Amino acid sequence: MFETFARPSLTPALQQLGELLDRRRREITLERGGGLTTTYNRAYGWDDLLAQPGGLDHGFHDTRQGRRYTVGPAVRQEILDRLLELNQNRHAAEAAARPAGPEPLPVAPTRSGLRYAYAARGPSSVHTVAATPDVRAR
Repeated sequence: MFETFARPSLTPALQQLGELLDRRRREITLERGGGLTTTYNRAYGWDDLLAQPGGLDHGFHDTRQGRRYTVGPAVRQEILDRLLELNQNRHAAEAAARPAGPEPLPVAPTRSGLRYAYAARGPSSVHTVAATPDVRAR
């Protein structure tokens, strides 16, 4: 799977940083009394997932990437639902903290890219952004 993954050249500095990261990760998991799964569950405060019947239902399950050793489908869905809720809460908090200003109207696709209009500034504030990796504003 990782054979085609682009990797940087292993320099002494990169080797040292990798060892530092691994050492710190190991310290954290030992401090919290478990492996990475336990660490991540406690990081989010989701210990209740471990306490449910069947726990995390670890095993080989079908995923969009094929059959993988992972948490069970019901647990995976619960985790995704909780992450979505966290994301929405953080977005709402960021939006509430942002100073009031013109909000872009919904994106409108065009042949040359995506159009954004800022209603508070009038029709002269319409921008087209190319829908390619080479994004340019006109």
